Amino acid sequence: MYSKYREVLFYEESNYTLLMRGFIIIMHKFIKDRGSLHLCIVFLITLIAVLGVASISPALPQLAIYYKKSPSEVAKIISIFAIPGIFLTPVFGMMSDRFGRMKLIVVCLMIFGSFGGACCFVGNFKLLLILRSIQGIGAGALGSLNIAVICDLFSGTDRIKAIGLNAGIMSIGMAIYPSIGGFIALENPKYPFLLAFIAIPVAIITFLVLRYPEIKNREKFFAYLKSTLIRFKSVEVLKTFITCVSVFFIFYGVYLTYTPFLMKSRFNASSFMIGVILASMSIADALMSIFVVRLIRLFRIKSLIKFAFLLYAILLSIVPFMPTLWSLLIPIFLLGAANGICIPCIQTMLGDHAKEGKTATFMSLNGVGLRFGQAVGPMVMGVVYELFGINYVFFGGTCLLFLIIFIVMNLIPCSDKK
Repeated sequence: MYSKYREVLFYEESNYTLLMRGFIIIMHKFIKDRGSLHLCIVFLITLIAVLGVASISPALPQLAIYYKKSPSEVAKIISIFAIPGIFLTPVFGMMSDRFGRMKLIVVCLMIFGSFGGACCFVGNFKLLLILRSIQGIGAGALGSLNIAVICDLFSGTDRIKAIGLNAGIMSIGMAIYPSIGGFIALENPKYPFLLAFIAIPVAIITFLVLRYPEIKNREKFFAYLKSTLIRFKSVEVLKTFITCVSVFFIFYGVYLTYTPFLMKSRFNASSFMIGVILASMSIADALMSIFVVRLIRLFRIKSLIKFAFLLYAILLSIVPFMPTLWSLLIPIFLLGAANGICIPCIQTMLGDHAKEGKTATFMSLNGVGLRFGQAVGPMVMGVVYELFGINYVFFGGTCLLFLIIFIVMNLIPCSDKK
C-alpha cells in the first residue's frame, strides 16, 4: 500500500540528508573548537522536546475518524499535552537552578517516553487524553532546560551560535517527524505515539554523558523567589514573554493543528502527504537558523522579530487561497523562514535577561510560552473553526499577528542593541 509514496519519500529523504549533512559539518566545527559533547546531548533533548506534537499532527484527521470526534475535539490531543507545562515549567526551572539540571532532565525524559508510548495502546479517547497530559508533565521542562544548559555552557556570540544551531536541530526534527508520523499513520493512526519511546534511551545517554559544573543558586528559597519575581516584572521581560506566547499560539493553534484539516478537507490529502507538506516549513526553518547569527550582526533583534511577524501575517492570510495541495509549499516554506528568524531571537533575548544562577528560571518563560500556545491556541482556534469555518482560523491568526506587531512589538526596549 506504500508503493505510491516511495518516490516522494525518497525525494524527501534526499533533502533531509543534504540538510543534515550541512548541519553535521557546522556542528563538528563548533563542537571541535570547544571540545564539548554536551551540546550534542542538548540536541538530542531538543529532538525529543518537539516529538510530542510534530509526529502526531499529520495523523489528527485520521484520529478524528478513528475516535469519531470533531476536529475541535481532536485538537484536545494537542492542548491537553501542553497544559501541565504552563504551570510546571517555571517550577522545573526553579528546581533546576537550585538542585541541578541533569537529574531533572532524565526524569522528564522517562515520563515523556513511557506515558507517551503508552498512548498507542488505548482505545478510549478520555484515557488517551489522561496519558497525554502525564506525558506533557515530562515535556514541560525539556524545551526550556535544554536552552538553560546552552546558556550555562556558552556566552556572548557563542551562545547565539549555539542557540541558532539548536533551533536548526529543532527544525530538522520538525521536518522529519511529520513525514515519519504521517507515513506510519497510514497503517494505524495511533502508531505515531510509539515514537515517544525514543525518549527512554535518550534519558540513559543523558544520565551517562551530561556532566559539567552546574551553577546552582544558593539563595534561600523565598529570597530567590522574591528576586526572580522582581525581575519578571520588568517591562522588557514581559514584552518578550508576550511575543513568545504569540509565536507559539499561531504555530500550534493555526499551523500544526488546523493546516492538516485544511489539506484533508480541501484536497483529500493522506496523512503522509500532510506530513511532507508540513515538513517543508521546518526545512526552511533549519536553513534560516544557520544564518540567523549573521542577521543579528546586521540588524537589530527588534527589527528582525517585527519583520518575522509581518511575514507570518501575510503568509497565513494567503494559505486558504492556494489552489492545489502542492501550491501550499510556497507559503508554508516561507513561514518556516520567518520561524527560523523569530525563535532564536526570542530565546537570545530571554537568555540575556537572566542573571547567573537563574538561567533555567528565565528560559522557562520560553517553555511556558510554548506550552501556553500549544494549549490555548488549538482551543481558541477550535471555537473560530466551529463558528466560522476553516478559512477564518487563518484570518484570525493574521489579525492577531498584526495586533502584536503594532501594539506589543513597538514597546520592546531591550532589543535596540545588535
